[in-house]
Amino acid sequence: MPSGGLCARLVVFAVMSVGVHANESECWTDIHAAAQEDDTERLAVLLSEYPDDANAEDRCGAQIRPLLLAASSGFSAVVEALISAGATLDAAHAHNGITPLIAAAAAGHIGVVKLLIDAGADLDRPEARNWTALSVSTSLAPLACLLR
Repeated sequence: MPSGGLCARLVVFAVMSVGVHANESECWTDIHAAAQEDDTERLAVLLSEYPDDANAEDRCGAQIRPLLLAASSGFSAVVEALISAGATLDAAHAHNGITPLIAAAAAGHIGVVKLLIDAGADLDRPEARNWTALSVSTSLAPLACLLR
């Protein structure tokens, strides 16, 4: 189990990593909102009308895509739908380099991590601080830290 100081740093990392969508609703397109709200029915309608929106970037220039929102929240059905629609697996947040896989790993969303890996997401792609999904998943133990 990580030490107390390491636990604090890892919990902060997890919060920073998965906080990719805090207070940014004005930046979202309809598909971003559907992904963030785990609204699979609305997502299906939007993807049938606008299939390219699986890779829609946010309106505020952070290059946040729906897959990052769904992965960071652990919404497996939305992640599956976006992958099936051709979402780019390794598209990263413009400011911190967080990918859907890194966000899911940092948040402990094991099912989403498995979906992304099975679809071919890059385990070795680093974010801005040089953490990869693999390094996050092997060194980040937020539940163990919180239960200390």
